[in-house]
Amino acid sequence: MAAITPAAETLAVNYICHIRRSVKVFLVMLLGNLISFCIPYIGAALDPVFHIPGHPWQSVLMYAEPLPFYTVGAFYLLLTIAAELSIEYGLLRKSAGDSRRLLYTIIGVDTATTIFVAATERIFCYGHW
Repeated sequence: MAAITPAAETLAVNYICHIRRSVKVFLVMLLGNLISFCIPYIGAALDPVFHIPGHPWQSVLMYAEPLPFYTVGAFYLLLTIAAELSIEYGLLRKSAGDSRRLLYTIIGVDTATTIFVAATERIFCYGHW
């Protein structure tokens, strides 16, 4: 998965946005993917800092504990788009002829690869924290 998503994003951005600088686009996509991959784990590491015993959400979380949870979901998609869009668009904007096309391409390909990874995760893994 780690190799498929940056490769797919590189191909899509190169082809759709006509950038034609494969190495640069791949390195930018790789950077965006690495950062967006790390964000949920940074959030999980900070969770004990913000955990307040007796908080009303604690009882809701108690009932949700036995459910299968997966890493990739709707919130992960939002984090992915927020992280990757800011990095990838910012670094590739000048290389792309049409910045609006670049914007829509990044959002579309991030959505497609996140859905692909989420489906793969659910097929091959039984999620649980």
